[in-house]
Amino acid sequence: MKRNCVRFAADFSHAAVLVIAISFPFTCCGQTGRQNQENRSKRPYTIVEYNSFAESYHVKAPTEKIALLDSFVAKFADSSLLIYVYEQYVEAYKDLADNSKVMEYAEKICSSNEKLRLDVNTRFEVLAAWVQAYNNLRSNDVVLAAKAREMCRIGLSLLESIDVRYVNQKAFPEELGKAKLYLNATTAAAAMTMKDYEAAVQSLSTVVALGTYDPSKLRPASTPAQR
Repeated sequence: MKRNCVRFAADFSHAAVLVIAISFPFTCCGQTGRQNQENRSKRPYTIVEYNSFAESYHVKAPTEKIALLDSFVAKFADSSLLIYVYEQYVEAYKDLADNSKVMEYAEKICSSNEKLRLDVNTRFEVLAAWVQAYNNLRSNDVVLAAKAREMCRIGLSLLESIDVRYVNQKAFPEELGKAKLYLNATTAAAAMTMKDYEAAVQSLSTVVALGTYDPSKLRPASTPAQR
């Protein structure tokens, strides 16, 4: 049985699994800005800190946003708003397709004792950004693959707690399925990088169980579904 599992997994090229993973967008979380604004209103910070953060928050150009965020961090290294600053870094570097920086700041959020200040939908979006960046790297690094498996495990867990009040109710079931497919496909790819073929088979079996897909109908990775 073990040999059959290894042979089965070996028949799936690492690149092919990554194509499945990269193709699926994360759009199931919907709007989270309202939730974050509500969370921020309950946290202590000075008016100077808030004004500085707000200036960067409303800037759209990623390079300009990053410059403002860097300035904020330099001035307020111990600010209670840092967790939200890291979230903005993730978004800005994602816009710039700087995968390493996306992963760096997503990891800062995931390892922070303050991460629960972010609502669950936002935490999932941050983690999803990390997973997408990992896939974009096409890395063969075994240590990074192990981290990717753990990130996917956390992501699948967070999906069970998504706050559906802030999502597109009609689109959510389909988008939820795509997100699960994405995370399981990434888990399989990571397991294959680690040569853990039995684990890869398990994840690939889940991908198959979640249903077939038509790559021609897939949207590029993407903006969240709106109400």
